[in-house]
Amino acid sequence: MTFSNGRLNLWGLPKDFLEDIKMKLNDLCAHFVPLLELPLSDFTELLRALKEQSDHFDITKYPEMIERSALYDDSGVNAEILKARAGPGGGLNADPFLAAFFLTALLVNGGRKDVAHRTWRAWHMHVAGSVLTGWGDNPKFDIKTCPLTGQHLFGNAFKVILGDEHIARTIEEIRISSAQFAEIQYDGGAVSRFEGSGHKLRSSTGVSTTIALSGAAIASIADLLKQ
Repeated sequence: MTFSNGRLNLWGLPKDFLEDIKMKLNDLCAHFVPLLELPLSDFTELLRALKEQSDHFDITKYPEMIERSALYDDSGVNAEILKARAGPGGGLNADPFLAAFFLTALLVNGGRKDVAHRTWRAWHMHVAGSVLTGWGDNPKFDIKTCPLTGQHLFGNAFKVILGDEHIARTIEEIRISSAQFAEIQYDGGAVSRFEGSGHKLRSSTGVSTTIALSGAAIASIADLLKQ
């Protein structure tokens, strides 16, 4: 029995069986414990909070974003992303999208009560230098893309990195600041910067923090996801 990119070779096996053998998000979190040196309870509590607040993954919760919704159509984030199939073999499959989304939630830091809101905001940060002006029937967009991943949104760039172990190995650090920006540092110090669109990630205390994920950890997670 052989595997290729996490998928069983075609032996005529039922689709449900193929789903059952995929790594689940809970399994990936167990790998995070030694990799990120955090207790498993941190991950289980974070996942629980995200599920409980999943209605915040709907763009209609962000009125100021709706006029620009076309920019976010391909983000993949919606209120259904953390709903898993019940029963044997159920649970959330660990893929680059969910791994990137969960790690973004981990990096935004702060309390659990609004973590879904802050995660949505961080995921949808756009490449610095993009111009988003105009509303209604006359929007004016000058969209920049990340030179490493070709993506406009931070979350989509993170997903591309975790989905390609070769790109992942070029990463030196990914960091998110509560002062409305995220950065992907790669390939000898090059930096792709993403910024919030008129919103604030800063905590109510007025103190900004930056949480970083090392390149070594990112490469290891990308390797896990391809198994």
